[in-house]
Amino acid sequence: MPYSHKPYKRADRLADEIKHVLAEILIKQVQITEAGMLTILKVSLSPDLMMANVYFSYLNDQKTPEEILDILKKNVKTIRYLMGKEIIVKHLPQIRFHYDDAMEKAEKIEQIFHKLHKGEL
Repeated sequence: MPYSHKPYKRADRLADEIKHVLAEILIKQVQITEAGMLTILKVSLSPDLMMANVYFSYLNDQKTPEEILDILKKNVKTIRYLMGKEIIVKHLPQIRFHYDDAMEKAEKIEQIFHKLHKGEL
């Protein structure tokens, strides 16, 4: 196998491209206003590049993560169609959305540390 001069693996490059294109699509073309500020945190691809797991978070207390996930699932065909116009690959990966609650967990941990510092716990 010849040595590649590219800085990182094809799967990582494609995941980065999907992340950027998807973010642009969700800002400009498929606006999900119910989510407030929707952020694509990470895209990971399966080893065969046929499945893209897209991790997101959002800032809006009016809808639950499950409701936002349902909205994204309903729009996945349109999103994938628009991605196909921007990303040139032989097989565009299927998209599976996942809510990432790491921000909420980090905030809870921060609150616990704050209470410990104050001596409340």
